[in-house]
Amino acid sequence: MEKTNKEIETVEPTTEIIDIKGASSKLAAMMAFVKQNLRKGHDYMSIAGGKPTLLKSGAEKMNILMGYSAEYHKTKEVMNPTDSFYYVEIKCVLNSKNGSEVAQCIASCNNKERNRQNIAFPDSLNTVLKMAEKRAYVGATLNANALSQFYQQDIEDAANGKTVENQ
Repeated sequence: MEKTNKEIETVEPTTEIIDIKGASSKLAAMMAFVKQNLRKGHDYMSIAGGKPTLLKSGAEKMNILMGYSAEYHKTKEVMNPTDSFYYVEIKCVLNSKNGSEVAQCIASCNNKERNRQNIAFPDSLNTVLKMAEKRAYVGATLNANALSQFYQQDIEDAANGKTVENQ
């Protein structure tokens, strides 16, 4: 039966040693999925002089394809209302259908970043938390799906010529 975009067969991760042809076939199928289903401006963005940046919607599609689910853990939080400062660090763990960990990434955000400086302190708390979660999710997705050769992680960092380090 031929699969349509709505009928995506998930791929289970394996610890078995696979042959080169098998690995190449799986990689080719994944890249065909990326080319056919990830849309520029919606799932990824292009920046002059760099690799495209994977966006959350593209990461979600890749994780649906692979059958991965995400869980989030707050690893650090600094809140100082006197200075109107909020910093949060989030770890995103991607798990396979059988519950085994596939990849993880730690990312952070704070309300003093350039794009969040004009938001009132109380209003910035949820925005900062969600941005840290999104960064960790996209980073874990890049790690889990070996997509770093095709995409970079953070559009803000690309614009500044910086690189986000995934852990």
